[in-house]
Amino acid sequence: ISHYATCECLSDKKKYPSFLRTIPSDYHQSRALAELVKHFGWTWVGALRTDDDYGNSGMATFSKVAEQLGVCLEYSLPFFRTYSQEKVLRIVEQIKTSTSRVIVAFLAHWDLEILLHVFFEHNITGYQWVGTEGWISDSAVATQDKHNVLQGAIGLAIPKTKVVGLKDFILDINPLKSAGSEIFIKFWEAMFKCKYRTQNDSVDINVCTGNEKLSDIENTFTDMSLLPVFNNVYKGVYAVAHTLHDLLDCKQMCPTKKQPDPLTAQEPDCLLHSTMEQPELQVDGDLIIGGIFSFRTGQDGYIDTFRSMPEVRPCRDLSLREFQNAQTMVFAIEEINNRTDILPGVKLGYKIYDSCGSVEMAIRASLSLVNDHGENTTLLSCSNPETVKAIIAETSSTPTIAISATMGPLLIPVISHFATCACLSDKKKYPSFFRTVPSDYYQSRALAKLVKHFGWTWVGALCSDNDYGNNGMNNFISAAKEEGVCVEFSEAFFRTDPREKIRRIVEIIKTATSKVIVAFISYSDMEVLLKEVALQNITGFQWIGSESWISDMNIATAEWQPILKGSMGFAIPKAQINGLGEFLTKLNSASNVELYKRLWETIFECKLPTQDNIEIKKMCKGNEKLSEVQNPFTDVSELQIANNVYKAVYALAYALHNSYGCSKRDSEKGGATVCTNLGDTQQPWQIVNELKKLHFTTTSGEDVFFDENGDPAARFDLQAFRWTRIMMFAVEEINKDDILLPDITLGYKILDSCASPSNVLRAALTL
Repeated sequence: ISHYATCECLSDKKKYPSFLRTIPSDYHQSRALAELVKHFGWTWVGALRTDDDYGNSGMATFSKVAEQLGVCLEYSLPFFRTYSQEKVLRIVEQIKTSTSRVIVAFLAHWDLEILLHVFFEHNITGYQWVGTEGWISDSAVATQDKHNVLQGAIGLAIPKTKVVGLKDFILDINPLKSAGSEIFIKFWEAMFKCKYRTQNDSVDINVCTGNEKLSDIENTFTDMSLLPVFNNVYKGVYAVAHTLHDLLDCKQMCPTKKQPDPLTAQEPDCLLHSTMEQPELQVDGDLIIGGIFSFRTGQDGYIDTFRSMPEVRPCRDLSLREFQNAQTMVFAIEEINNRTDILPGVKLGYKIYDSCGSVEMAIRASLSLVNDHGENTTLLSCSNPETVKAIIAETSSTPTIAISATMGPLLIPVISHFATCACLSDKKKYPSFFRTVPSDYYQSRALAKLVKHFGWTWVGALCSDNDYGNNGMNNFISAAKEEGVCVEFSEAFFRTDPREKIRRIVEIIKTATSKVIVAFISYSDMEVLLKEVALQNITGFQWIGSESWISDMNIATAEWQPILKGSMGFAIPKAQINGLGEFLTKLNSASNVELYKRLWETIFECKLPTQDNIEIKKMCKGNEKLSEVQNPFTDVSELQIANNVYKAVYALAYALHNSYGCSKRDSEKGGATVCTNLGDTQQPWQIVNELKKLHFTTTSGEDVFFDENGDPAARFDLQAFRWTRIMMFAVEEINKDDILLPDITLGYKILDSCASPSNVLRAALTL
């Protein structure tokens, strides 16, 4: 229960099923502010917002409603208290040169205080400020020295209220007698700028007597004008109490309350409160590596009512590409276990979970991996659970951000193979995060330079409406501006958006004057967009793509050729992993692993026999061969993402190797390499430290290391769209046709021209 978190996003019960609050959602405040602005006839305004969930979400809603009401925004600028002085001055300069005289400020009070200080220094006045509850009634903001800046400001505030006895209670603090007195002593010393004397203190300090009176000072602690916020805390506590009262069926007494007996009094601290789902794939070992992949691509959404024990929502749509990534992790672990130069005498095991592409499921999986207590947990086994040493996750940025934020405080290493959001390079937020795929910081800038190189200075922009797309597109727009490239439009969407929104975006593309589209879009979102573009028969655009879709097999089909012809972008370099192809195709239908059975049924479009499906027409025979099918699971021709998984596993293995002292020679064992520290419990931070220092070379000759942000060296291939794949597909399809060219088999020879005229001629002569 929150007393002051107003972001509209928190009303999503699918994402936050157990969240409640005692303060209204910004859904209402954003709309009310737009109505307020329109009421006074202010139809040309500027906007400022705190650059966080509160400000960005609130301003997005305000902008949308304002547009509907006929209010136009001249500018909408983000701001955060940690911005550099240069950036703050740039924002202030943009406001000074604007023509609108009304500023709608969706800001937290401490962000506004910093802005006001700059406004006051530069004597910038004469603006009509419209504020949110975050600052409009804050006493620290409403000070006399800033009055000339904010004169006439209006906005919406939480209603005032009175809690009987609260003021006296707040002011009646005895720091030496209060519960948790240490924090009250620190509070008292800060409040009165004094120190309680200790043996080490100097004689000259201002000593606290304990008789100081809080009622004699005025500050944000004693200020009762903040009572509306205090009241929300008060209501939150009472909401919990009333809920417990009803839950325990309390009347005059609470009938289920019992006095502790000796057994319950000695109840161990380690108590199993619930069990977690089992991993999709699991093998025991001396050291366990966790994995989280989106085997399935979605869930059937519904909202928990909490009238019964909530169940995990079932997943759907098996992803063959993700299955290949997970199997690459298994392959790498088995390969390492068969080597004697890495972790000698140590068997690596794994536990791999399915996140279903859901943030909630990703967090559940990560918590399961680091808190692995089974139903037979005892007090003795509680202190030494079989937790994982590190986690490999995930294929997209948003769930990876959630996992890394959860694991960061525990300093458990997380290595991602395809989460590219530049935001993940922030070591303050994600101290234990690493990745084997380059940050979008580099790709965004490379795309801007690519566009400028070809003289395309007037472009449109599309992005996925998630962390990957929004962050990447923001970086691209900034870099494009530096290169002199102008962006006509920038639109964000997500694959689950209503078709009406997708059609609106396609309509914007149709009516735009720019003929170049930069698409920072995930492959699954791109498929949704292309279907609508194809329906409206829109062609003739030059598409510039990010790595997620520019080299994706599902996009590179003849179906999209008329739309995407000539597309280009940056792709992760191709790679080969010796032995992986044979490993992937050796799976068979006799496996006892449920996930392998689902894979078999998906690939061969049949059902394995069970007692319940005897009457199903197409049964799996069991002798089908994976080596005879070509799909994203069996295709090992490029292995861009799978190679990143492979490198991530080896990075962890080398880090564990060094952490457990496996580089030393044992004289008693003929000088063989052994792990001398295997009996010691290595703390997660020690493994993080080894990852930071790591530098090794793969069998294919690729150097692997991480910079100070946990990022690898940035390497990209400039890739024209893969029409070679379409040619190969068409030839193979014709060869299967009994009518077209019967009894004749077509072959092909494809050469790389490297975009060089001389190479084109050389290739033509060779053919």
